[in-house]
Amino acid sequence: MVDRLVGEGSFAWVYHARERNGEEVAVKILHSVQSTATVRFAREIKVLKSLPPNQFIAQYIDHGETRDGRPLLADFGLA
Repeated sequence: MVDRLVGEGSFAWVYHARERNGEEVAVKILHSVQSTATVRFAREIKVLKSLPPNQFIAQYIDHGETRDGRPLLADFGLA
C-alpha cells in the first residue's frame, strides 16, 4: 500500500509504501515520457537486479507497470 510521496526527480516520483507483511519499501514510478528516461529507467532496474545484497544500496524487490502503464520499480531502500 502506497502511503505518501517521498520525492520527485527529473523523470520519476518516489513513494513510501508498505508490503503486506508491514515492511517499508520505496516505489519509484516513471513520470517522464521521454524515450531517454525510459531507457535509463530500464537500465536502473537491470543494474539493481544484478547487484548482490549490500547495506549501502537499495535492494531490488520487483518491477512492473502501474494501471495506467507507467513503469515502476520497488525496492528496500528507505531508512
